[in-house]
Amino acid sequence: MYLFRLLISFFICFFLWIIFAYSQIGNLTQSSKWVYEAYELKETFAQTIKENKVVIVSGSNSLFGFNSIALESYWKRPVVNDAVNVDLGLAYILHKSKKILARGDIAILPIEYALYREDGKPREAYSDYVLSRDSDYFRELALFEQLTIISRISINRLFNGMKFFFNKKLWLVTGLYGAQNMNSHGDQINTEPSKMTKEQVLIISRLSETIIDNSELSDYFMNTMNEYIAWAKASGICIVVMPPTYTMFSSYKEEKYTHFFVNIKDYYASKSVKFLGTPLVYMYEKKYYFNSADHLNSVGVKKRTLQVMNDIGSDIGLHC
Repeated sequence: MYLFRLLISFFICFFLWIIFAYSQIGNLTQSSKWVYEAYELKETFAQTIKENKVVIVSGSNSLFGFNSIALESYWKRPVVNDAVNVDLGLAYILHKSKKILARGDIAILPIEYALYREDGKPREAYSDYVLSRDSDYFRELALFEQLTIISRISINRLFNGMKFFFNKKLWLVTGLYGAQNMNSHGDQINTEPSKMTKEQVLIISRLSETIIDNSELSDYFMNTMNEYIAWAKASGICIVVMPPTYTMFSSYKEEKYTHFFVNIKDYYASKSVKFLGTPLVYMYEKKYYFNSADHLNSVGVKKRTLQVMNDIGSDIGLHC
């Protein structure tokens, strides 16, 4: 009898949690504001472009990784840096790119290595964002996916959503992340080494290699990317894949990692998608990074942008 009551209590609490969580749909949060404003800046810029363009699609290794104005001048094509936050997950990052890509455009995908191993479980940043800022997208998801997102919401996130429901107030976004630190093309700015705080210098000095458990690409990645490649081909959009940037460590030359890189290249080759550049070449010394293992400082951005120019060439359309 005790176990039965306990089970009933659990289901009642779970049901009430679901109802409360669903009531948060559309309630804005401060935590999602910087991502929203970043996408607004990038999408607004993209909408002003009337010719074929290049769109950079990934997480923040590209937000902190390109001089799009220099690339635009080199390729003689408008360039939009649509990269924001890897924690939004592969499916949503690709979904957002579809809003600004049009027939004849070129999408460059220097997606993070973590996304090649992604299992599809939503991170809280993604759950927070779609509940708060993209309720239409959330409602179009299958019920199981909605419940999975709800399950990733913290009590603090629910409290913040309810707080907005009552006072309708959000604060101005300040700090490193947000549109206030992006140029018109969507690149992160103010990342000169001289502007690094003591904490950021310490973070970079303490970076260590990231260990992968195996060299295989996840089924979730392949299923998600298969759909995106099929969509791009049907929509007349060219995809060019490149390595992301990452801090270099000697262990990345070991067989486990080199096999991982080969698997990535083989996957795209099987889909007739160009993969340009060598992964290890885009891994730099710590001195080129700003505040994480894949966020370049301004010197690193220049180095990577020149490397991309070298690997792609002056006529990016030749790869389509």
